[in-house]
Amino acid sequence: MASNIFLDENWQKSYLKKTKERSGPRYIPELNVDLPIAEIFDGISRTKNFYYSIREHYGKLTRAFGYVSGKYENLDAQNLYKNLKTEISQLSKTLSKIKSYDTKRISWVQINKCIQKVNEILWKLSDKLREERDKAEKQKSGEVQSNPQSITERLGADIHYLYETQKELRFFEGLSLSTKAKLSNLPFLFLTGIAGAGKTHLLCDLVESRLKKGLPAVLVFGELFATSDEPFIQITRQLGLEKINKNKFLSLLNNAGKQSGCRAILAIDALNETRQRNFWKRNLKRVVDEVKKYPHIALVVSVRTGFEEEVITEKLKRSFICEEHRGFEKMEWESVNKFFKEFRLPLHEIPLLMPEFQHPLFLLLFCRGCQTRTGNNKGKKQKEIFRGHEGATYIFESFVDGVSKKIAKQFNIPNSPG
Repeated sequence: MASNIFLDENWQKSYLKKTKERSGPRYIPELNVDLPIAEIFDGISRTKNFYYSIREHYGKLTRAFGYVSGKYENLDAQNLYKNLKTEISQLSKTLSKIKSYDTKRISWVQINKCIQKVNEILWKLSDKLREERDKAEKQKSGEVQSNPQSITERLGADIHYLYETQKELRFFEGLSLSTKAKLSNLPFLFLTGIAGAGKTHLLCDLVESRLKKGLPAVLVFGELFATSDEPFIQITRQLGLEKINKNKFLSLLNNAGKQSGCRAILAIDALNETRQRNFWKRNLKRVVDEVKKYPHIALVVSVRTGFEEEVITEKLKRSFICEEHRGFEKMEWESVNKFFKEFRLPLHEIPLLMPEFQHPLFLLLFCRGCQTRTGNNKGKKQKEIFRGHEGATYIFESFVDGVSKKIAKQFNIPNSPG
């Protein structure tokens, strides 16, 4: 058994099981779709993947520029190359420091400014080399150049490697402006999204994937903050760690992050579902202030779009990096394909309603409605979902009717026939 409970394998397994039970139908691992938004958690936690990606592209950048010959008869081209080499050397000094896990601030603004200078010079050099290559091409049939073919080949190769250099610069330019980069320096995420966008699923998948790698992460649910007790008492209560006080809890989680070589994740899902009125407006700042004392902990909170003002002040919001979870946007095909295969539905017969299928909950209800319409067919793949407006309408009406029956049964109220 590990000395730190948040790194103890048995505790992690038990905790993960409880988390899945508490999330209920909001987390279905079999329907998980790998979404780009998940990459921001590599940044907030500064995982090995975060550093590996930077080191990989840094290596590609230095190799690509290293292949540029840098020897030109044209004086303007030679001066541009010297200036470019100087600026890339400055950029390399900054990037080379991002090697392995620590909590030091990364100079993303400086990196971006340096990239702008490099790009400006690189474009000018590329244009100049194209001009020189065109001149050499015209001299192929003349007698001025003794070996024009080798010159055009060398210039062509340099232009190619400058293009490869530029590709890697684009990576770092995008990274320097990204939410992932911002979170690497300010590990406080305020995640928003409309109802059914998949916020709970995203956080549950985050915790499960981290725990399976032996990395520290805990998730608690806003709906279970049921008393006026201060937040950390209720957090440890949800985790089954009532005997641990606030300072001990944060110290253990912080040390677990430090030992693991990445920030530990403390996530609170659905602040808007806490029944105590203004609970988070009164208490969220306390949570933030306490977590700030521990450099190896990252705080993630989620709230349904439209409820922000109920849980956080504008002043406190500036302590967070905000990101919106937009469901399956730009991942519609992968999502539809995954869901339809899981529900054994014939993909080719369904019109792809792209805007609607960006919404995870809609896609789930749609698939369940189709399943209700056609039946399980004894485990066999369905041959047909519906035809025309009547069939489509039935799918949605049947699901709504099913939900209404559950509500009627739960609250012992009459249900009108569906």
